[in-house]
Amino acid sequence: MEGYGKRVKFELVPANCIYLMSPGAAQRLSLVAEGMEKEGCAPVLADGKVAGNLAIRFGGGIIVTRSGKESSSLGTKDFAYIESFDTWKWRARYVSSSPGIKPSSDTPLYWAALVEAPEKLGWHEIPGAAVHGHSLETEEAAKKLSIPISARETEFSTFLDKSAFYSLLMRSPYPKHKMWIRKGHGFFAAGDTIEEAFETAKRYMQAYRQISA
Repeated sequence: MEGYGKRVKFELVPANCIYLMSPGAAQRLSLVAEGMEKEGCAPVLADGKVAGNLAIRFGGGIIVTRSGKESSSLGTKDFAYIESFDTWKWRARYVSSSPGIKPSSDTPLYWAALVEAPEKLGWHEIPGAAVHGHSLETEEAAKKLSIPISARETEFSTFLDKSAFYSLLMRSPYPKHKMWIRKGHGFFAAGDTIEEAFETAKRYMQAYRQISA
């Protein structure tokens, strides 16, 4: 399997479709991304990259933020459309504005939460969006907030990482649960809209600060 840099560990294949992100949609998602940073849900790392991302369902696939997003407003070119994701071949068919714009390394997890789990597990409600941040990643946080957490740590952007998350979704399905923790990786929050997913993450983040104060 061919890797793509240090972050994205799945194969990327151009999809045979056309995808355009409207300025209005980009602005809406950008506001959520900025809120994630402001609330500490998606901390900014030493290299200026943001430890967090987001995704929405679109048609039969998903739109995700670019890999290696920096702390700044999102524009129409900062997203990629994932037409399909093959778990066994560990391959994503995608469209972006240029070869340099690759989808988030967490694309397999978004595909699991927004496409695969709803379809294969028969969820009676399907989330329309999800947000992820590298915070609330410990067993302590999960216990204090009563959030389902995966049993083990796994390397991000790998088959084992996605498998561990999918097992978590099986045990704790949406919409009874809208927040999950990947042990050692961070949280995932889902909702009908991207704003709803963010509000869920924000609420838990604020609650954890109060409990830990």
